[in-house]
Amino acid sequence: MTSLKRLRELAGIEEQHTPLPLKKCVAAVAPKHGGDTSRAFAICTASMQRAGIVKPGTKKLTSKGKGKASAHAKDPGVAGKVASYEKLLSASRLKRAHHEATLGCQRTLAGIPETSQPKDTQPTVADDFYAKMRLLFGI
Repeated sequence: MTSLKRLRELAGIEEQHTPLPLKKCVAAVAPKHGGDTSRAFAICTASMQRAGIVKPGTKKLTSKGKGKASAHAKDPGVAGKVASYEKLLSASRLKRAHHEATLGCQRTLAGIPETSQPKDTQPTVADDFYAKMRLLFGI
């Protein structure tokens, strides 16, 4: 019973943020666009909505999509494809955090004031980066 549950989970039939067919598509399309996952998500979502695998305006699978997801889950190479998707996504997030931190550092060096944050928010990766830069360079 647990193996069937795991297959359904991998297939995206259970509530997941991104269904398995969409993950596989993003893993295949993103490298063709320089690792841009947002562009890959847009391309894959649009094509899957046109094909009737994903409901229009959402990432929820249709009955046809659930069948495709089950077939994808039985594929022996599915773990490698999902790992590739996760690796692309984490690299994209890291690149975005680095870009935001670099942009903030450039603004500080140019004398543009940083926007004030409410006191109840947690410090971000960029805030930590700014603090280290201020200590190192006396900015």
